[in-house]
Amino acid sequence: AGQIAQRRLARGLRLNHPEAVALLTSQMMEFIRDGLSVSALMDLGKTLLGRRQVLPGVEKLIPDVQ
Repeated sequence: AGQIAQRRLARGLRLNHPEAVALLTSQMMEFIRDGLSVSALMDLGKTLLGRRQVLPGVEKLIPDVQ
């Protein structure tokens, strides 16, 4: 699901809620696998997706990435 979301984002499509969660989850899992600290994960999580990359209203459904 994360790879599909990544491909859609690369095509310029805005992500819906399940796609955004899948992308965030897959990216965070890769960072965890790389051994990043919890604080680094929290900082990175805030920068992975912006409002322009998700459909309207999705940002309200994912207020904090922790």
